Amino acid sequence: EMLDKPGEWYLNRSTGSLSYWPRPGEDIVKAEVVAPVLQKTLLAVIGTRERPVRNLLFKGIRVEHLDWAPPEWGYMGLFCCTIDTGPKDRLQHGFVDAAVEFEHARSCHFTDGGIAHVGGMGLCLRRGTAGNIIEGNEIGDLGAGGIGVSEIRQNPIGQRSWNPPPQPDDYKGYRIANNHIHHCGMDYFGAVGITLMMMQDSVVAHNLIHDTAYSGIQWAGDCPGQPTFTRNNTVE
Repeated sequence: EMLDKPGEWYLNRSTGSLSYWPRPGEDIVKAEVVAPVLQKTLLAVIGTRERPVRNLLFKGIRVEHLDWAPPEWGYMGLFCCTIDTGPKDRLQHGFVDAAVEFEHARSCHFTDGGIAHVGGMGLCLRRGTAGNIIEGNEIGDLGAGGIGVSEIRQNPIGQRSWNPPPQPDDYKGYRIANNHIHHCGMDYFGAVGITLMMMQDSVVAHNLIHDTAYSGIQWAGDCPGQPTFTRNNTVE
């Protein structure tokens, strides 16, 4: 009784039973069915502050079919598909998990590839990143946003605390160009094609963005009362 028209499906998570109502002319015996097994992230390039990952190039790789489940306390629908993270006594704030994650990764690139059919973000450049090139990719059919850059230095609200301040060599020298980003926010309506936070000496250029649940590009930058960090960027 959970289905009322062709093309719909329902997964009973307690029994593992999947029900599907085929479309007219569709032969379910011959159909290819793909169900994600992994959660959150499929490709993660993550070093440490002391030993960052350097000089990796991923070229022509497609990352597809990945689920994202909200945390146990739920998803609040915050702007740009961000979420509270960390222990409850000192919550911090950041993007939901991405299919492709870079953290403490310098001069590591993802080019001429694709990201599709994922439940969270497409790709995130998080703390400790610099000199990364994200270019020539098709990124679409996402539960959340397309590309998330840098971290959020937000004002403390309630029990939230500041995310760590940027290090002098972080969040700079990015190139995000010639990407086709579309159909963002299929599940979470705060989705943005490209979300930019604090960054320096970077270029965001010639990206084709359409069919997003919220907006094409959002740029936050520095918070009032904090040291100036964001500067010398080109968005075109």
